[in-house]
Amino acid sequence: MDEHIGEIKRYKERFFEKAHFVIIDESSFSIKIRLIIAKDIFVEIRINIRNNRKSYVVIKEGKRIAGFDNFGGWHIHPFENPEAHRSYTVIDSFATSWHLMLKVTTPFILKYSMKRRMYE
Repeated sequence: MDEHIGEIKRYKERFFEKAHFVIIDESSFSIKIRLIIAKDIFVEIRINIRNNRKSYVVIKEGKRIAGFDNFGGWHIHPFENPEAHRSYTVIDSFATSWHLMLKVTTPFILKYSMKRRMYE
């Protein structure tokens, strides 16, 4: 699991530098991580190497607002309808997930990004 944790931490630093990284649950074959972006917005990442399942979900105010996972094949739970499944067969890189998360959390993230760029 250390390899997965390290990868998530690297991408967290690249795309969500200010997010809080929290391991919620961990075993020898699975992990559940939260990247806390704001008081009521976080990205939840679940990886299970035993059954090769992965999920990346954006939660706002306790509800899934978007995400994607590979249960039954890679698919997106789109922002417009997070209960729906839209096929997603090509995963180019882990960065794709972060770009999706940026889009679905647009109001908060873009505001944060603009402020950050002003000070760099």
